[in-house]
Amino acid sequence: MEEADEPLQHPTPRAQAVREHRYTCQVDGSWAGNEAWMGSPLHAEAEGIIWAMQEARERGFDDIMFVSDCQQLINLACKEEEWPSIAAELDEIKLWRSKFNNVALSFVPRSDNFRADSLAKGGRSRAQCFSYVNSLVPFWPAPEARLNEPV
Repeated sequence: MEEADEPLQHPTPRAQAVREHRYTCQVDGSWAGNEAWMGSPLHAEAEGIIWAMQEARERGFDDIMFVSDCQQLINLACKEEEWPSIAAELDEIKLWRSKFNNVALSFVPRSDNFRADSLAKGGRSRAQCFSYVNSLVPFWPAPEARLNEPV
């Protein structure tokens, strides 16, 4: 998580939206079809956002924007559309959103979500669950992750 910087002189619409929140949390889920327990890529993304929301609240963050490169999930969560296969996850996202004073979910292109993407792929390549909350990317995930592998 990182604290928003001072306002830009001529911010883009996305940059302006990020500046409306004190913190920004980049989120990504990593999925591989060869693991039976993994569900779908959409489930992995949803679980990533749920985990990030839980961690942010436990750490006392109350004014935050969660950004993900999964546009489908952001649209489903923000527009409260029905999607039966992940209905439970969408309900949980809605529940966690209600626990924040000022919260938003926003789509960012994968190229702008490199930190979270590297961490998610690095964790999956090591078959580990771990948490990492910092504004810097550790050096260890990218060499072990297959960065060109589809997510």
